[in-house]
Amino acid sequence: MNNLISIEQARKAKGVSIDELSKALKIDRSIIKCLEEGLELPKKFESYQKSYTSSIYRYLGYSVEHSTNLKAIPEDNTKMILTIFFFLFSFFILISLSINIYSNFNSKTSIKIFQKDEIYEEVEKHLLSQSLEYIDHKNFLQSLEIKNRVAYNNNVVFEANTTLPIYYKLHHLDNGSIQFGEILPSKSLILDLNDNFLIDISNISYIDKIIYEGVEIKLNNKQSLYLKEFKINEIDQLL
Repeated sequence: MNNLISIEQARKAKGVSIDELSKALKIDRSIIKCLEEGLELPKKFESYQKSYTSSIYRYLGYSVEHSTNLKAIPEDNTKMILTIFFFLFSFFILISLSINIYSNFNSKTSIKIFQKDEIYEEVEKHLLSQSLEYIDHKNFLQSLEIKNRVAYNNNVVFEANTTLPIYYKLHHLDNGSIQFGEILPSKSLILDLNDNFLIDISNISYIDKIIYEGVEIKLNNKQSLYLKEFKINEIDQLL
């Protein structure tokens, strides 16, 4: 047999012992020994010589061609290539998603731009013309006096005592929105206490009374003061 490499050379190149080869192919080690040394096989095994030889070479990574030449079986790298491809693809997707999430949750607009309506412009003009001073939370609470207790409800009502303009601004903390409006004798401001908000009032001296959870509260302080970002639930301290 015109071999490019002998069975012994092929076996040793793969680091396989005769015993390991015998156990893997279920071929008696004495037969493998004879094939390696080029000796004749016992008569009852002569007809299997080519089959044994082919099996051994194939196990050791060689294909036996019909011309009796040996050719090393090329390694199949398909699985490795697919594994590397899917790993790189997954890595790219992960990086893209991470960048997108980071951009969405960490990008902040430094300035909120919104269109001013007529009420907003009137509030600005009024504050500029009045030059009102601010009143803080503590002093505002001290200016309140409980008058009557009526039926309980979960609202707060601001009622006006004059036709002069009383402007307000509501900052809804839950969604960050801002609302402007005007309090009139015919149009009280009614707010649900379940909402989380801060309120600005342009001039507290124009407020006739506040009804908080059914409790009527009067303002003793009749100075022209501007109430800014008041947490309405602080009135609980008086009840």
